[in-house]
Amino acid sequence: MTDKKGRFSSGEPESRHVAIAGVGMVTALGGDVDSSCAAMRVRFNNHKETAFKDRAHEPIIGSRTPIDPTLFGDARLVEMMVNALAQTNVQLTREFCANVPLALCTPETETVGRPNSDPALIARLESRLGVQFKAGISGNLPHGHVSGLMALQIAQNLLYEQNFPCVLVLAADSLLNAEGLASLDEHGKLLTPSNDFGVIPGEAAVALWLTRPLPGAVAPLIVGTSFANIDPPDETGRPAPVTGRELAQVTWEACAQARCQPASIDLRLADCNGLDVRFKESALAEGILFKDNPSQTMPSMWQPAECLGEIGASLSLSAIAWALHAYRKGYLPASAVNSSAHRHVLLQASNDGLQRAAAILRFGTGA
Repeated sequence: MTDKKGRFSSGEPESRHVAIAGVGMVTALGGDVDSSCAAMRVRFNNHKETAFKDRAHEPIIGSRTPIDPTLFGDARLVEMMVNALAQTNVQLTREFCANVPLALCTPETETVGRPNSDPALIARLESRLGVQFKAGISGNLPHGHVSGLMALQIAQNLLYEQNFPCVLVLAADSLLNAEGLASLDEHGKLLTPSNDFGVIPGEAAVALWLTRPLPGAVAPLIVGTSFANIDPPDETGRPAPVTGRELAQVTWEACAQARCQPASIDLRLADCNGLDVRFKESALAEGILFKDNPSQTMPSMWQPAECLGEIGASLSLSAIAWALHAYRKGYLPASAVNSSAHRHVLLQASNDGLQRAAAILRFGTGA
């Protein structure tokens, strides 16, 4: 399941359901799931001026977690992950973790300012916890926003093909470092007084424990995942036109696995992060999905980055945590055409490479 550098390969999609058994979260809005998601529910944010400056020497706006401010780099990411794990109430003994595969979601390998070595980050986390996760199976997924959805698919394989009792999925990322911020600013991707279509850099860690569903249990389920690649740049290096076709394609495929129609989606979770290309692609995909029924009321769309900032590889898992909180607290919306006890939530993700992904989550009685 991993290559020589400890990176997972996603394998073929599986249709077997995966249950979310535990969740933990550390964001700029709070050190736990409840505080973070309660703030997102009312669209609160904690964007503040940081000590970093842009090219015009203006303070950069960012969203920093309440973790020890003296920690930086890998040490900070590890501390965020440890705090997220602690909220799941799972006893991490040596014996238990030795048989638990860990999928660690991290930024793309070409991301400026990312940790130097993902395997070293896993080793540092294990040292901090005093455990070792399943050797030869555990590894990292360096695919940014898409990493979390890849981890869901890999968990299906591990739970059903290799019969592991549970899989731990972790995500940790921070864009709040000088090198990364300078690169974002240079490429016009940073929100500044002179650039309205840029990201607000943030940081977060999210932990999910995934298992096979228990017979008769009511649990949120992941019931479909799909992936596709957009066209590569042409011979001159010019990016392919944004069409939304690939994002629509993976949505249809995820819906087919979940045995639902796009029209029955109750909520969309989007990874739009402030860049105009992400909003454009999402809107075009929506138009394709609903072109046969233009009068269809579009499902509500929630954007975690609106509240958390751009949190990179942690964004997809934070969206899942938010949907789970909304279900448990009774504010998960239902579409106008949904008359069942189920709620279907669509999660869409795109990374800075060519990858597009979608997943369907099902909540409710008999999920």
